[in-house]
Amino acid sequence: MAGGAILRGNSSFRVGLFCWSALVAVGSLKSWPGGIALAHGSDKIFHILFYVPFAPLGLYHPRPGIKVALLLSLFAANYSFLMELLQRGVPGRSFEWADFGAGLAGAALGFLLFGIWLQMQRRGECREQKLSENAPAKF
Repeated sequence: MAGGAILRGNSSFRVGLFCWSALVAVGSLKSWPGGIALAHGSDKIFHILFYVPFAPLGLYHPRPGIKVALLLSLFAANYSFLMELLQRGVPGRSFEWADFGAGLAGAALGFLLFGIWLQMQRRGECREQKLSENAPAKF
């Protein structure tokens, strides 16, 4: 059994998705005592970074591909909106359209990076296949 096949089970994907979603929820909904001192607008960087990994989690799906990455990016965008809505009920937290926009940007960036990586993988496989076809026969 290949080493990568162990990680590509349905349960590995679900555990990874659940753990990352839980981490994002805790980071988004926890009311930090005294707040976290950040420069104005720099929290958007954290929003982007929180939502980038959703699409690459598709690598652990039993059938990884661009469709799975797209669905995970759409999930991340909706999850970002849900977290912003839930923040309205948390003392010290509030709904911000800019945070939702940063979550969307993170989901889109994750999808873009996954697509680039997938294209690079395909080109590498095609290159390897061409090299093996053009290699001299061994006797």
